[in-house]
Amino acid sequence: MKKSHLGMTVLATALVAPMALGAGFEKNITFSGKNAGKAGTSVADTTGAEALYFNPAGLGGSKGFEVSGNFSPTWGHYEGPARAFSSAGATNTYAGSSATDSEIGDTKLSPVFGLLASYGVTDDLSVGVGTYVSGGSKAYYNGQQFYASGTGTAVTETTDLRTDLSIVEYAAGAGYKLMPGLKIGASFRVINVKGELFGVSGTGLSGGQISTQLSGLSKTSTGYKLGAQYDGSGWGAGVSYRGATNFTASGTLAARLQTKTGGINGGGGAVSTQDLTVGNSGAATLASTLPQQLVVGGYYDVMNDLRVLAQYDWTEYSKCQQLSYTGTFTLPALLGGTTTDLSTKPTTLQWSNQGVYRLGAEYGGWSWAKIRAGYALTTAVTNTGFASPTLAAPGTANTFTAGLGKAINANMDANAAFEYSKTTGTGTGVTTGDFAVSGVIAHLGVNYRF
Repeated sequence: MKKSHLGMTVLATALVAPMALGAGFEKNITFSGKNAGKAGTSVADTTGAEALYFNPAGLGGSKGFEVSGNFSPTWGHYEGPARAFSSAGATNTYAGSSATDSEIGDTKLSPVFGLLASYGVTDDLSVGVGTYVSGGSKAYYNGQQFYASGTGTAVTETTDLRTDLSIVEYAAGAGYKLMPGLKIGASFRVINVKGELFGVSGTGLSGGQISTQLSGLSKTSTGYKLGAQYDGSGWGAGVSYRGATNFTASGTLAARLQTKTGGINGGGGAVSTQDLTVGNSGAATLASTLPQQLVVGGYYDVMNDLRVLAQYDWTEYSKCQQLSYTGTFTLPALLGGTTTDLSTKPTTLQWSNQGVYRLGAEYGGWSWAKIRAGYALTTAVTNTGFASPTLAAPGTANTFTAGLGKAINANMDANAAFEYSKTTGTGTGVTTGDFAVSGVIAHLGVNYRF
């Protein structure tokens, strides 16, 4: 493998990896056994409790009390040149490797869920509350060995690269039917971001590196979502808008120097480790933005039992040009005793806006179940010049879905869907090589009306 320079700020690039098998902070299909089967084409025809998340206008006109429980276990892994490392900025190769060699990360489970409820206050006004996972990541490269520039020998015995991020929301909203067919809605969202990440960076000399850990990152912010729906005769349309939310997650920074006991520049001997001094008792922060999003879509009933749907999601990820963070650590006197202030070393992202094109279909002509299928294409967000093995791959994502829905009785229905997503791309800048993110997801849901 050819080693390319990652620099000191690699420790923070991991935090923005998506759960998402797509791009940005979010998975393009989050949860819902019902809506996932149609590739998430939900903005125009979602109703009842789940509308709180997908389009709060769909709450309008809901009758009685409804509860929706959803579980979407997500198995995913990342691939990329995780050991692309040069402590001195030079290149280094070792036997059987090339510049495009990729490490396959560990497959991890993300337990995505959604629990929502709605209540019809009047014939036209309904309210809803709920909690759900809206984003996150589990990118793990455990047991990695990094190599000293110019020596071809390992600096560390093993080092873990890890991103474990979750975004959980708590929401309350209302929908109102203005006139036959036309509904509007709004929701207030409390957004909780939590995470930890492990990274590695160079010392500036061959034979040494620094492993870093940001732990206990947490921040609670607020946001809102607005929506509207129109249900015509055999067709319908919907739109939703989510406002941007800025967050600064606070946590603890730890740093450890790992060298060869044979000498910093010699590369020989056993691995020696030393905890580095961190400033302000290890306090650290990381700031970014969950950007604004606009979703438009519609449906058309081709016949009584067949509905086709189309939707476009636009998310302003161009607002995420860099990660800003705080925290300091100091090198030992042997390496100059200098203090690194992370506030002066933002991580460059230069992301692009995201577009998700969705097509879905639902057939209800069979008495035993409804049949659903869909496809989604997600445009590239990650800049090829700043690709990272713990970020979404710098390319387009393809998502395929299929699902079933069954009315258990007059009050309850059950839904299930299967999803496969994959993103591939090639990095050409900070880290060269081939990248991929893939995942398999089971979407399960039950709705009960009292």
